[in-house]
Amino acid sequence: METTTNTSTFEEHDANVIEDEVFIELLRQDQYKRVKGYGVGVTPSQLFGSEFRPIKIRQTEMDNMQNELFEMHAHYETKIANLKDEYEWKMANMKANYE
Repeated sequence: METTTNTSTFEEHDANVIEDEVFIELLRQDQYKRVKGYGVGVTPSQLFGSEFRPIKIRQTEMDNMQNELFEMHAHYETKIANLKDEYEWKMANMKANYE
C-alpha cells in the first residue's frame, strides 16, 4: 500500500514539475527574430511585413489618419449641406414659376 502512495506522490510531483517547465517555456523571453506561437521558422518580417515601425510611430500615423478622416468627414458634411440648400432653393424657384 505504501508503494502505491509513494508512486502516486511521485507522479503528482512529476506532473507539477512538467507543468512548471511548460509555464517557464511559455513565459520565457522570445528568441531573437522569431515569433512565438507561429512555429519555428516564422520571423516578424514574414508575419508583419518587412518594414518595422515602433509603436509610437504607428500611433502617430494612426492619429494623423484619424485627423484626416475627421477633416474629410467635415468637408463632405459641409458639401452635402450646401447641396441640400441649393436643391431647396431650386425647388422653391420651380414652385414659384409654376404657381
